[in-house]
Amino acid sequence: MEEKQSKRQARIKRFFSVSPLQETMVILHGEREAIVYGCRKILLYSSPEIRLSVRKKQLCVLGRDLSCSSFSGGTVTVEGKIEEIRYEAVREEGNAR
Repeated sequence: MEEKQSKRQARIKRFFSVSPLQETMVILHGEREAIVYGCRKILLYSSPEIRLSVRKKQLCVLGRDLSCSSFSGGTVTVEGKIEEIRYEAVREEGNAR
């Protein structure tokens, strides 16, 4: 019984100890806001597209009237009319595939 509880506590501790910079997470609030955790930098910033560097990929947010309302500690908040979010792999030269 104690062993099961110990394993459970270890799993919970590991889950909550993961830094947002180590993992990428996207939280959507309808079609108007996306919060991206684990962002390394903003690669492209325009009204129809915001491209973010996350881990070894790029996260593309596409839509209309997009803007970054905040960028702090690896967390980016994108606001506007979000129509599509997609990952793109990055080749060694730094370009998306």
